[in-house]
Amino acid sequence: MHAAHATPLWRAMCPFCARELQFKAAAGRSPTVVCGACGKRFEAKTVARPRESGAAPAERNGAPACGGAGGVCASARGGQITLSEAEQLDLAIAMSLSDEPRTPLSGAHAAGKPSVLPSPPPAPPSFWKCPQCVCSNASHATTCVCGHVRGAAPGSSAPRAPRAQGGGAAPATGARAAACPKCTFENPANAAVCGMCGHALERPRAAAHPNATAAPAPERPPPYSAAAPPAGPALGDGQHGGQPVAHSVDGMQAAQEAEALRLLEHIDRTCAEQRCAFVDDSFLPSDRSVYLDGVRWARADIAERRAERQAEARVTQWLRPSEIQRQANAFDMFNQPWCVFRGEPLPEDAKQGALGDCWLLSAIAVLAERPALLRALFPAGGALSRSGAYPVRLCLDGEWRVIVVDDVLPCTRFGTLAFSQAARRQLYVPLLEKAFAKSYGCYEAIEAGTCDEALGALTGAPCEQLRLQPRDGVAEPVDSDLQWTRLLSFREAGFLAGASCGSRDPAAVQLAESLGLQSMHAYSILDVRTTSGGHRLVKLRNPWGKGEWAGAWSSHSPSWTPALRRELRADVGEAGVFWMCWEDFRRHFRDVDVCKVRAGSGSWMEARARAHMPTSAGAGARWSAFTLEVFEATQVDLVLVQRNARGRGEASELAQLDLSVAIFRAAPDGQLGELASSSPRRVHPSVCCEALLSAGAYVIVPLSLNQLNSAGGPRLAILALFSAKPVLIAARAGTTDLARSALISRAVRLGERSAPFGSEMLLWTLSDEAGSILYAENRSWMQRFTITIDARDSHNLVSSRAALALDDRLAPGQGQLLLALTQLEPTEGYASSFQFQFRADMGLEHHEPSVPPAHGLHSTGRARHAA
Repeated sequence: MHAAHATPLWRAMCPFCARELQFKAAAGRSPTVVCGACGKRFEAKTVARPRESGAAPAERNGAPACGGAGGVCASARGGQITLSEAEQLDLAIAMSLSDEPRTPLSGAHAAGKPSVLPSPPPAPPSFWKCPQCVCSNASHATTCVCGHVRGAAPGSSAPRAPRAQGGGAAPATGARAAACPKCTFENPANAAVCGMCGHALERPRAAAHPNATAAPAPERPPPYSAAAPPAGPALGDGQHGGQPVAHSVDGMQAAQEAEALRLLEHIDRTCAEQRCAFVDDSFLPSDRSVYLDGVRWARADIAERRAERQAEARVTQWLRPSEIQRQANAFDMFNQPWCVFRGEPLPEDAKQGALGDCWLLSAIAVLAERPALLRALFPAGGALSRSGAYPVRLCLDGEWRVIVVDDVLPCTRFGTLAFSQAARRQLYVPLLEKAFAKSYGCYEAIEAGTCDEALGALTGAPCEQLRLQPRDGVAEPVDSDLQWTRLLSFREAGFLAGASCGSRDPAAVQLAESLGLQSMHAYSILDVRTTSGGHRLVKLRNPWGKGEWAGAWSSHSPSWTPALRRELRADVGEAGVFWMCWEDFRRHFRDVDVCKVRAGSGSWMEARARAHMPTSAGAGARWSAFTLEVFEATQVDLVLVQRNARGRGEASELAQLDLSVAIFRAAPDGQLGELASSSPRRVHPSVCCEALLSAGAYVIVPLSLNQLNSAGGPRLAILALFSAKPVLIAARAGTTDLARSALISRAVRLGERSAPFGSEMLLWTLSDEAGSILYAENRSWMQRFTITIDARDSHNLVSSRAALALDDRLAPGQGQLLLALTQLEPTEGYASSFQFQFRADMGLEHHEPSVPPAHGLHSTGRARHAA
């Protein structure tokens, strides 16, 4: 029997993080309490009657009450103790205790820090299930964590009161609240610091989806984080010196899998203690996780395209696998249990649903040709998770991350999966889709994309785009034989590939659709063959599982002979799989996306580093650069990846950069020597280049130009290096002089040379997919030359000198990077127009617009190239 004077137990709410606390204090006091969740001290205001610590629970209505501490005590007859209005706490959030063990309440915060109970826990209280987000809430709670009011129709929600406890200021009305990552207090959208705890807040990006993963990690990270990549071989800041780094691909994967399994064990243990399934409270099952605006499809064309399918495909409920009664299209194994993988994944497993993410589903189907690559994305293996939590490895924005998702999936009113699904009652396809949706804020954010983007995210490997048709508005030759040879070599190397169908020409679109193709759609390339009869054929798969080519070499085409069908196994009927000839393929498909993931590449070395792209072309700008030491001849692949703007709005700071990366031999003085290899300059999510390097020292220079002269700080990109042999790579200080030298070397090596004044005045023009670069040299011993350029009739191009009309006078023996014009909007074609005037001049050196006298991107320097 306990003494009568034992210290009583009290309950209160932390005013900083809104967690319910339980503590001991003498009666009549307002003690100072330290919150076990956020670590803040505050003067407690108790909200529940004290009971003696350790005393036996009182009987209620003749029945013994449970001994649980937490305010929701069910009697032996299943009754509930009624709480006052002051006690209507959000008990769906796990309770944090100061110096008492944590009492489990629900699964909404199942990933919180687990506790070890000193004795078997009491019988769990009863819950009510939210019809909108399927979260389990304490039976006394009137509002779910998603805002749904108990008893109301699905889709309705109660307005959330600002968490202004303890004197904190409530957020201003009319603006989207910004939750503090440290104390969760909801601040006004334009607040610079938290009004509750003083934590510095990140400025929200324009039109960013509220669920979108932010790049900077919070100051006090949660138990798991999709925003911060696990420990790996990063070089840190590419603007400063760094230690040499080299890690094997297998070693990186093992480290990431160990981190993922640690997170999963943590979640499983906590859920077992709390007797609940895991619900990801950072990606709740609600309309906010489906639509960009949280209500409906934002784009009118998407809504119109789905109008006839919405009655069947609209998300009306969220179900766990055990609650999904069947799958659509009757290709499931109804009598079999669900699993992540059933045997080896097959290309025909992936089926697209109502979401326009064929770019992702095509990549998954392509990846299924190499099952080990798909399995590597699920560190926990193919069995069902005990808690419903699944860690998924994805290479997002060039960095490997572990994304933890739950298995609460969007479903239709018929109880079937609304979006993607996999045959044979497998979960790996919808779980991958959900991991992508969580990473970018919502499912609608992953509408539309290219196959190379998905392949890069699923493998982390270099991806290249093979263009089959000329760019819009650009007259450029396309060598069909060279393209076919490259496509064959990619296939023979075992690379993975997908293709994008579509055209801006309405007549071409109509023709393709009349032949069974789907315009603006991604297909998987399964095979590329030159037959014994000399026919060039491509085998494709539609991720919809239906809609086949009806032209030449279709399944019922008279072009097939029995021998040829046997040679290519074309007699095996697969839904959505077809062959077509190379000429028709080039006519109806825009480009081929190739993922250069090699068989046995686990022994390759891999390193990743952050590269900064400055917004100034002046002398003080800091550019990223890296040194590379090669000990023996080796194949090296480089990839430069920029941050993806999916789900983060269209703010100018997220405008797509032009990217290029070049490898130079290192000169004895530490400057750039001969150009060894260079990627094309493109306004694209990523670029890559490959080189066969002999032993020696090299310098790697990432480049970007269309962000110059813009507001804001440097833009971030990720440089990834893959090497067949061990190498050493380290970050080094980069300067504007180094960037200028790299641009000039590329222009002289790859550009077209002209001689307006014979051998005395030379001009190089390098035109590529991203625009044009002009470099001039005065080779005269005594004559000055003036160059006037008018490019004001150019379209969709931005100037590195913030002007399209230039006038530069070069002294004898001087060279100058005159201008770089770069495509601004990647979805539109561009047109460059130059009017040149060259004249001999005896005046002093002059530049309009002005340039720095030295160390600027357009400053003059000594002419270094022989004629």
